[in-house]
Amino acid sequence: MSRNNLVVLGLLNEKPCYGYEMKWAIEHRELNLWAQIKLPSIYKAINTLEEKGYITGKKEIIGNTPPRTVYKLTESGKAYLRTLVLKYLTTMGCGKNFTLGCAFMLNIISLETFLSTLDSQLEQQHKLLEGMNNQKEHINSEHVPFNWKRIFYMGKSYHTAYIETLKNLRKDALDPKNAHWFTKE
Repeated sequence: MSRNNLVVLGLLNEKPCYGYEMKWAIEHRELNLWAQIKLPSIYKAINTLEEKGYITGKKEIIGNTPPRTVYKLTESGKAYLRTLVLKYLTTMGCGKNFTLGCAFMLNIISLETFLSTLDSQLEQQHKLLEGMNNQKEHINSEHVPFNWKRIFYMGKSYHTAYIETLKNLRKDALDPKNAHWFTKE
């Protein structure tokens, strides 16, 4: 899966823009940090996506500025973006992938599709937390080093918070005022 392709296509799904605007959006949203998007590789992704026909670029001159290429998403690019979003939303075991899929899902998937992927994530997280709860007695034994105990409880806190966030995301998705963000299937 290509995070860079997902980010470029996702940003262009929001609005046509040029490379520097994408770079600014990536930095502003801190995608370079939490999604580990490397800014120089964005330009490579732009070139690759344009070669494959997923995006098109058009030179634009505004005032006395040098020409810049404004890119927009093509229909095949939108279809590829949908494929990438679904892959990221359905990747189990990695909250970061699910989060990145969520970041660019708007106007790409239906509410039903999103709720299905969200419910799968919730189910997996509940199983993980249940497994951790079953290990509680073992982890608190005197034979387990302090650092592993702390790591265990940090993981438990993470999964508990992640479940709460997923539940809130589900509630927000079901709010009628957010219906316009989903496609009809």
